Amino acid sequence: MRSIQIVGARHSKIQIWVDPVSPAGIVSVHLWDYHSQRKEFSGPVDDLNTLLEEAYQLATKWLDRPKGNR
Repeated sequence: MRSIQIVGARHSKIQIWVDPVSPAGIVSVHLWDYHSQRKEFSGPVDDLNTLLEEAYQLATKWLDRPKGNR
């Protein structure tokens, strides 16, 4: 597993991580806000860049929201 942590201006944090590729060639990218928000993006390993971009875009949206609106 590989992971990164993104820290927002309000000190909120999001973790994004990538699971190992499955025998079927599927990769999963996960993110969570260390509280209640979680999301998984899965697809063929060839789509990894797209999956990572989708996870990053969602992470930045979560970081922009006030804590009570997650």
